[in-house]
Amino acid sequence: MDWLEELDKQLSVGRGKSDTASIARSIVEIDLNILVRFSLGTNARMKMLPNQWDVANYHGDKTWEIKENFDFGELGEVLLIDESSKGSAIFSDFILVKGQNRTRTSFIIPEKIGEESRCAFFVAYEARLEKATLADLWKAIRPGVEAWYESLLRENMTPLMEVCESRYKRQSCPCIPGNL
Repeated sequence: MDWLEELDKQLSVGRGKSDTASIARSIVEIDLNILVRFSLGTNARMKMLPNQWDVANYHGDKTWEIKENFDFGELGEVLLIDESSKGSAIFSDFILVKGQNRTRTSFIIPEKIGEESRCAFFVAYEARLEKATLADLWKAIRPGVEAWYESLLRENMTPLMEVCESRYKRQSCPCIPGNL
């Protein structure tokens, strides 16, 4: 997957400030890259919150231009979801924990326990906002992104579940926006 190596190079350099707007913009850039490559490489139907057309212009050939007039500082969460029956997703949010502003990025995977369907929620990256870096975020989530791609390609969530269970911390799933 050459695009993962391209993203490695692009994201390995720490850049920008560690504030909500900068981190949210970086997360949106990562999710846009995932969206277009997953859509083209696996035929997955992906949906994003905020809507990809609200935050960027697609120029074809897997390139996006972020809209400068979008207020990334107002984002409380960024969600990229596979619209198939599998419904797996990557979810980033900004939370307040013990008086500290934090950012976290997680994978959500539908699972069935007996007859009950629910979502497994695995936190891949969490940091105090002022210490968060794009390079650290990407390094943490990259194995999950690679496994997610493979899972969608195979139409089997096992590769993603195995990576998440071995690398990331399972937590209870937060309330995800219902308009997706």
